[in-house]
Amino acid sequence: MDNYSSWIGFGFKGGGILGIGGVDYLSGTMRNVGFLSEHHDFQVLSARLGLGLGGSVGAVACFVYNCSNLYALNDTIADDWSINVALEVKWDAIADGLKNFKFFPTLAKLGAKAAGWSKATPGDITNLRNGMSYIYTAQDIVTMNGSPKLVTIDIPGAGVGYELSASFSKGKIEILD
Repeated sequence: MDNYSSWIGFGFKGGGILGIGGVDYLSGTMRNVGFLSEHHDFQVLSARLGLGLGGSVGAVACFVYNCSNLYALNDTIADDWSINVALEVKWDAIADGLKNFKFFPTLAKLGAKAAGWSKATPGDITNLRNGMSYIYTAQDIVTMNGSPKLVTIDIPGAGVGYELSASFSKGKIEILD
């Protein structure tokens, strides 16, 4: 894989769910790693079907591999499963979240006793959810079979909202310019 086929970017996402349905929106910009002056804006609008209540917004890191021309992703389907847990509103957690990602210690703490789950803090649940998301994303990258694919990773602590949901989203990637 050469540098001209890799892209990196930043975006913002937001969405929510009420009962069994909802919506998600992601907007961002991508730059070609091998030719940084080449950049494109993109968006993904998705409908959600699942169970949950609430809404959230946050920042994401975005990556595309095996794609020399980002327009190859235009109008492609972006389907995904997600678990969203946004129980805290803390802007100062951005720095702490980036340097203190505690997925495995949290999992060990909660798994030590069956009663551990009843003592879980919103921060424990957020750490667990973010860790699960990273594991899923790593598996997703390994199985993409050489085809271009947009991969987003939530930036820990860089979001606000109140949401608890599990859903399937169906959307479409649009390259803007």
